[in-house]
Amino acid sequence: MAAMGANMVLGWMLFNLDTAPAGQALLSIGYGTLASGVLLVNLYALVQRSVPPGAVGRASGVFLAATYLPAAASGYAFAALQGAYGWGMAATIQMSCLPVIGIGALLALDLRKLGKPAAVPAGA
Repeated sequence: MAAMGANMVLGWMLFNLDTAPAGQALLSIGYGTLASGVLLVNLYALVQRSVPPGAVGRASGVFLAATYLPAAASGYAFAALQGAYGWGMAATIQMSCLPVIGIGALLALDLRKLGKPAAVPAGA
């Protein structure tokens, strides 16, 4: 949750705060590190722990498809938002406001149930 919140702030800062190349480079490194090195890895592990052991492969495929396929649409959405509202507001909407939906979904999970093996029927 902290990484997601930090990424929301960095996403806003990328388009609203520092426009110098050095500042953009540092913010981009931070954003990319949190997004791919922390969020993606932890969400992937969460998906794997949320399904029975026999379904991990299928769940992994669905997770990757659900992560990368919408990326194409998000680029077009960002372009439309940028055209309508400008760079700063487009970044605020897409990179800082929309992730609140993901935070809500994570808060709705019952973490006590994760990682527990499913009951194996007798004789299996």
